[in-house]
Amino acid sequence: MTILPRLPLAVSSWAQVNAEGLSFIDQTAQLVPLVQRRKVFIAAPRRMGKSFICAQLHELYAHGPERFADTQVRTLWRERAAVVHLKFSTVPPTADFERNLCLRLTTAFAAAGVAPFLPCAHLVELTAQLELLCAERDLVVLIDEWDKPLAAKSDPQVVALLNAFYAWLSSLPQLRFLLITGIMHYRETEVFLGPDVRDLSAELPLGFTPEELERDYGAYLDEAALRLGLSRAQLLTELTQHYCHQGRYCPWLINQFLEPLTLDAARKPQFLAFS
Repeated sequence: MTILPRLPLAVSSWAQVNAEGLSFIDQTAQLVPLVQRRKVFIAAPRRMGKSFICAQLHELYAHGPERFADTQVRTLWRERAAVVHLKFSTVPPTADFERNLCLRLTTAFAAAGVAPFLPCAHLVELTAQLELLCAERDLVVLIDEWDKPLAAKSDPQVVALLNAFYAWLSSLPQLRFLLITGIMHYRETEVFLGPDVRDLSAELPLGFTPEELERDYGAYLDEAALRLGLSRAQLLTELTQHYCHQGRYCPWLINQFLEPLTLDAARKPQFLAFS
């Protein structure tokens, strides 16, 4: 029995994937046609890989494909742009929502090289500054967990602020690509995102296909089967029963199942309930 390279369990930074030499399933070829859609929305359950896609796009737009050696996208990617990466899980739906939203926006735009003149606690003032500062540069905006502030019963002010923010964002002429991900389905929320954001949730389902799992995780499957006393076919049957939904395996749960193979030569993976 052997210890295999670590997997990107709960990792959303591409720099960490490279620095630690993590193994992953290569789905990067789908990123090229994705960004050609310009404004895209993808809804999927938690742990299906939305944050990982955002991390890959952030790296590709900001630094190019140099850190994607031996991947499908390495020779296909040509795009470069300033990247504004927002994680709305850090913007709680509280009484201070506008101030928190402005703080996250300021931080994300500053990381993309767009620093406001003055700190702002009001969205209309901040977006006016950002619009002026962004006039001469191409922008890519990635918004992960966009619906987190709406998970609970939202204050009408939160709804109004989100409406104003997305209306402003969608109207930016410098916007080269916009990706919005979340759990709440787009057809329920078009009032926020606008009709020109294309919903690819059904067209681009997330998760690992059986072919991808066997292609890139073959060594992990064989090692797991060995430790559990199963054939590979028997292991795949168990994985399908536990972690597959509509023909797609949940990335987080697959990586969690295989993680013991990366930590200890004697530990056995355990089948857990899909949650």
